[in-house]
Amino acid sequence: HPTALHFDRQESPVASVTSGHLSSKGSARGGAKLQVVTIYITLSGVTMRTSAFLDSGSTHSFISRKLLEALGARPTKTTSVTLSTINADQNFETCIVPHIFIEDLDHNNRLELPPLFVLNRIPVTNVDAPNAEDLNRWPYLIEEGVHIDESCEGEVGLLIGNNVVMATEPIKIVSSQNGGPFPIRTRYGW
Repeated sequence: HPTALHFDRQESPVASVTSGHLSSKGSARGGAKLQVVTIYITLSGVTMRTSAFLDSGSTHSFISRKLLEALGARPTKTTSVTLSTINADQNFETCIVPHIFIEDLDHNNRLELPPLFVLNRIPVTNVDAPNAEDLNRWPYLIEEGVHIDESCEGEVGLLIGNNVVMATEPIKIVSSQNGGPFPIRTRYGW
């Protein structure tokens, strides 16, 4: 696992974070879909529904500033972060937010996330998520029990990386048929 995960959570680390996302105009229809799930998020007793991008290409997890403000939080602990993407390394100051919990829509899986870094926005939209139209294009998915939870309106508020294995761990994988998608089920949805 990445050495960037090795830091004392009591100190303000300078983290090296890897993440990437590619989108092009017109990719919403027929393009590859990303693993975006609808979940509940709780911070300091405030719970709301949001969308989370489960990003197997990221070593850390993030929350959007807009979602953080909607939860009524104003973090004060700051740190420097180097965000590495496909085209550049970007250094910036951000905040760290601890004690955030997520829960699936059926309230069966509750998990405290590691401290999250704050981004102005998560670079994924609900258009990138699979929808009922996508599901209907591939009947084998419905036969295998794949279902899509209604996505939240607005932006995707969380990016959950590989440092949260309980959220990203595949519980079931449906194999691709005839060039179709292969959905992955996690504890937090398809």
